[in-house]
Amino acid sequence: MSDIIVDDPNNGVREPWSERHLIQAIVLLEDAYSFRSITHKLSPTNILKLYRLYWSKWTQSFLTLIVSCQLLLIFIQYPSSFSRTSDLRKERIRLTLPCSVQLIIEFLCLMIFYIDVIIRIYLAGLNHARKKPWIISYFIVTTISMIDLIVSINLGCQKKTINIRYLLRPFYMAIISQEMKKIFNSLRKSFLQILSVTLLLGIHIYFFSVIGMILFPPAKRKDSTNDRIDEGTKYFPDFPDALINLVVLLTTANNPDVTLPAYSKNRLYIIYFAIFLTIGLYCLMTLFTVIKMNTFKEFFTTSMQNSLFRRRLAVRACFDILLECEVAPSLRTTDDTTTSLVNHEPSRSTAPMLVVTRVISGSNLPELHKRALLDILNRNNEQNGEVTWDIFSTVMLSLDVDHPKEHIEHHEYSGIWAIVQLIGASKYLTWFGNAIGLINFIVLVVEGGLRYHSKFFKIDIILSNVLFSFSIYYFLETILKLWSLRPKIFFKFVFNTFDASLALSLFVNIFI
Repeated sequence: MSDIIVDDPNNGVREPWSERHLIQAIVLLEDAYSFRSITHKLSPTNILKLYRLYWSKWTQSFLTLIVSCQLLLIFIQYPSSFSRTSDLRKERIRLTLPCSVQLIIEFLCLMIFYIDVIIRIYLAGLNHARKKPWIISYFIVTTISMIDLIVSINLGCQKKTINIRYLLRPFYMAIISQEMKKIFNSLRKSFLQILSVTLLLGIHIYFFSVIGMILFPPAKRKDSTNDRIDEGTKYFPDFPDALINLVVLLTTANNPDVTLPAYSKNRLYIIYFAIFLTIGLYCLMTLFTVIKMNTFKEFFTTSMQNSLFRRRLAVRACFDILLECEVAPSLRTTDDTTTSLVNHEPSRSTAPMLVVTRVISGSNLPELHKRALLDILNRNNEQNGEVTWDIFSTVMLSLDVDHPKEHIEHHEYSGIWAIVQLIGASKYLTWFGNAIGLINFIVLVVEGGLRYHSKFFKIDIILSNVLFSFSIYYFLETILKLWSLRPKIFFKFVFNTFDASLALSLFVNIFI
């Protein structure tokens, strides 16, 4: 990106906008689009380029891949989960990653995480990084994982049975997911309320465990004249078993097995279990759910307001940057970006149209948003090539709108082929194909239900012909869509690619 020289119509002079100046505005515009905070360094230029590279799509996808690799590593570590059955007696030899390869992969992942957290601290500045608990936790968790990995290298993979870093791996999933961060923050703010309801639930279970031990004493061996299972002997022999069984009953994990022996002996015993479930399941558990939902709803509303505030602040900061030809002195060395932008007094009230257009075009925003911003800017600009704050803020409101995807034009035929093409490109053909898929599913269910029927072989011939017809239809439908839309447009959508691969596999399976 090169410098821009603009003629000022008011003063009659030529004003230069440097590359660093434009990159600052572009970074703030991208922060506004992604709801990111602007509390980071805005100079020098190499930091801004590193910032854009770090938050680019490819870098974030690479970090997501590394986190996924580390999370999936547990499936092929000792003891491996790669087996056909979970029964250890049937398949004792499993595919296990060698210890050296495992440690090398973990070491590389942790080193990438170290580089990631160092870049975050460097871009935000040490003063702001200290105020962000997620960055501090990121560094601490990575350090603990690295120490645990060094211990594993010295002791070996199988000799060291306790691995702390395995328990810390889900934390990295929260680092790359804003939704996970919101859930953790919501749990942190509602911790005391959840703890109070959990305490009430514990008292409730404790109280009814004592009552249950009184109502259902274990039967003596002399009194056990029949083979009927005794409630007290099986479910209330002592306090720990009574407590666990009532927890099982409350969670409905084995409901109503706990109640059956007592109910078989006397129907009135159901009153005890009914009161227990009514208070615990329908009062306390519902109260627990209501508290969690209300807390999350309140936190979600606050989070949306904060995100919108960050976007508005970044938009205003971007416009203030565009008001100056040269980089503001207060922005050259300080890390406190927000304070510098608020306290700085701009020397003009409008920004050149050419500079604003250059900033929007040079950003990494999606093409639909770029096109929408430029269209609105051209329609609202009536100030002889100058953009005021009112126009700029009106244009940036387009960031809050989900722009529909642009209609893709395809090659059109004539005559009867135009009608065939209209049918192939129509959404009604997709709906009809979905209905055929539903009928296919019903036929498969019927075939599975009649598998053990005495006349299954005769019925199976009919059903096989029906399934053969379905496979032929899927293949012809895919060919029709591919011909109507052309391959460039057809394979642009993921579901079309999936349907085509599935139809092709079914068609090939016919001749195998």
